Amino acid sequence: MTRPDPVPASAASEPTDAPAGSTASEASEPAKRPRRLAGPTSGGGEPLGEPEERGGKPGGEGAADAPAGNTDHVLVQRERMRRLAVVGKRVGYLALLVAIVAFLVGVSNDLPGWSVALVVGGFAVATACLVPAIILGYAVKAAAREDRERDAQKRRTSRG
Repeated sequence: MTRPDPVPASAASEPTDAPAGSTASEASEPAKRPRRLAGPTSGGGEPLGEPEERGGKPGGEGAADAPAGNTDHVLVQRERMRRLAVVGKRVGYLALLVAIVAFLVGVSNDLPGWSVALVVGGFAVATACLVPAIILGYAVKAAAREDRERDAQKRRTSRG
């Protein structure tokens, strides 16, 4: 989808050499550009097609390509769980990074109490977030893979 080009303020107020029967806005209208293709394209500029045609499924691993009006509650729930897993992993790995940095700073300063508390708290948060997030991430990937395999099996049996 292309957006119309805004008319520069200087172009709207400048006098033009337009023919007598035309308006100034018609004469100053920029040349029409070819429409850009929405979505991913191949190297030659050809659209790759819908997610199903590219080998993916709406709401599966290429869920960003899923149509906005997707009403399949299973795919919507799967996408929600995928996002939750991503957020959980980010929080968990960030907590792990904080714990490691706090440990390194603490070791260089004879392990003050705040450093020990930050290390223990960081490891506790990392464990609480990472374990379920990693398991949930694998579950979402397995469900998407199972759907793809089931669809491929249906296509093979329907062909012959």
